Amino acid sequence: AKRHSYVMVLAFLYAGFSLVLTLLVVYHLFWRPEGGGFGFLPPGGRGHSPLSPWALITSAPFVVLLAGGLISLFAGYSIWQLTRKKEVHAARHGVMNALLLPNEARLIGLLKASENGLTESRLVVESGLSKVQVHRIVKKLESQDILSKHKYGLTNKLVLAKDYAEPA
Repeated sequence: AKRHSYVMVLAFLYAGFSLVLTLLVVYHLFWRPEGGGFGFLPPGGRGHSPLSPWALITSAPFVVLLAGGLISLFAGYSIWQLTRKKEVHAARHGVMNALLLPNEARLIGLLKASENGLTESRLVVESGLSKVQVHRIVKKLESQDILSKHKYGLTNKLVLAKDYAEPA
């Protein structure tokens, strides 16, 4: 997570530098053409004839500068979203785990351990709880959208919600 933060800051810094430089070039080419500013011609006016502003903007260095700035901005934003999503996910799991009763936490742990979910009868066997206890816990967790229950023959198959199935 710390490396992600460093890369994100560097991406935002490079994006800011490139985009500010791009805007500076556009400003001097279009809104202040009389300013000279960039020294495209040596003093005295000798050398090549000056390029038009459109030719300079469509030149390879300018396009690379603009594209690099936009790509870095997008990369920094993507990394920021990724780290934010992980932090929210970890906080949500921390709060959920703090509010669960021990038997509820045990059932959720068993469901996390099984990749494809468990039947309610199998959960009774593996948890060591009675059918009634498991049924009540399942009903409570289902009402909180922590797990979903699907008909599976004469029993129910229990699957954790996507948010809770992933490790914190």
